[in-house]
Amino acid sequence: MNGLWSQPVMIVLKHLWRSYRMSLLIYTLIFFVVFMGINVMTNSNIIASGGGSAEEIWKGASMSPKIYLLVIGILLTPVSLAGFVSNGLTRRHFIAGAGLFIAAMSLIFAIIIPACYELGKIVFGALGVAWEQGQSLFGNSAEYFFLFLSYFGSGWLIGTLFYKFNWKAAIVLAALAYTPTVLAEMLLGSEGLGEWLLDWTGIGAPAAAIRYVTLLLAAAAVFLLNKALLSRVAIRRKMIM
Repeated sequence: MNGLWSQPVMIVLKHLWRSYRMSLLIYTLIFFVVFMGINVMTNSNIIASGGGSAEEIWKGASMSPKIYLLVIGILLTPVSLAGFVSNGLTRRHFIAGAGLFIAAMSLIFAIIIPACYELGKIVFGALGVAWEQGQSLFGNSAEYFFLFLSYFGSGWLIGTLFYKFNWKAAIVLAALAYTPTVLAEMLLGSEGLGEWLLDWTGIGAPAAAIRYVTLLLAAAAVFLLNKALLSRVAIRRKMIM
């Protein structure tokens, strides 16, 4: 096991995890507490619920971790690449390690969302607070994973574009980098943007297998684009040039 973690790619993964694990913990705690507070206030009629159940509120709140992962993705290349290369690791090691980190974090969040929802049920039940029981969200874990993977991947590509190109060109290209995220929202029909896209286009969501294969291909395309952009990129010592 020690031999595995001493491999260059796994070193990148390990250091990225150490860099962001505290942020992940703090974010999750804040996210859970805010969600609980919203439900307490809606159950107490302090704020209007808009007719939404706790399950619907929780699903809608999934926009927050998407943005969190998008921002972390944007920071990956500008903040971390130079440090790894200056310590003897190659661009290829960073690209592979960052790809594994993105997949792992997306999976972690896909588990955190339904787990926190179930924890909310337990806490509310212990406190005697009314809770409109909905179905478990663990059945949505695959959809959450692909949504988070698309946001994280798009963020990584955006950060790489700003690292490689001047800001004027990067702004134009960044709009295209957001394509996998729009595709994921549309295919999965998630709360908010996804539902609006499906209504606007007038098409129905395809079969799950088709959706997931398409999103896997989109994630692979993002990875390959990052690999192509970073393979010979000049190392910058400053995050913003």
